[in-house]
Amino acid sequence: MPVSRIATRTVVTAAEGEAVVDIARRMDENNVGMAVVVDEHARAVGVVTDRDIAIRCVARDHDPLGTVRVIMSRDVRSIHEGSSVDEALQQMANGGVRRLVVTGDAGTVTGVVAMDDILRNMVDETFNIGRVIAEEAPEIGAG
Repeated sequence: MPVSRIATRTVVTAAEGEAVVDIARRMDENNVGMAVVVDEHARAVGVVTDRDIAIRCVARDHDPLGTVRVIMSRDVRSIHEGSSVDEALQQMANGGVRRLVVTGDAGTVTGVVAMDDILRNMVDETFNIGRVIAEEAPEIGAG
């Protein structure tokens, strides 16, 4: 299954020159833990997580009115939207991350896939398999 089927399409994006506090507010409003920092062509050049804000900004006494450029991670872990969920899991494991930026053919940001998205999909699939089994063999559940 391609990651595009389970990726979250609501992506908080930011420019490198934006204030950390403004990005934090947008992340809060959208109930997300990561913002993707994009260039003028909507390509990911960095990411900032809620943990980055807490550790790299607040704990290290950086000005929250300062730019996200100071605290963002430039090592963007991304995956093409046509790649499989298995490939996403492998990249997450190799990179030690829980989220990947999803990109389209032009390299532009089209979503984010998180470990939670993958787990939620696995639970849904397992539930559906159980339902099919119960419908085909009702005597199994009657015992």
